[in-house]
Amino acid sequence: PDIAKEIEDRSGTHQIPVLITPENWCIADTTPIFSMLDSRLSVPRFYPRGIVGALSAVTEEYFDEWAARWCIHTRWQTTEETAQHASG
Repeated sequence: PDIAKEIEDRSGTHQIPVLITPENWCIADTTPIFSMLDSRLSVPRFYPRGIVGALSAVTEEYFDEWAARWCIHTRWQTTEETAQHASG
């Protein structure tokens, strides 16, 4: 069955990833998804202990929050693209 509408309604976003847990929680952001999954494992895999975990967290934060902004900027910053879309 197509559950896209239900997931979008529950998560409040059309973006992915969205995780629905066995407890029926709906989580729609990679940072809390990784943290929740790590808390359920005997040995953390997404954010391991030590320097590797710190580097994993910084890398995930960069790509989750900042890389998308750079992509949007480079997509819409050119004059040709802006003029084309502004004129319809």
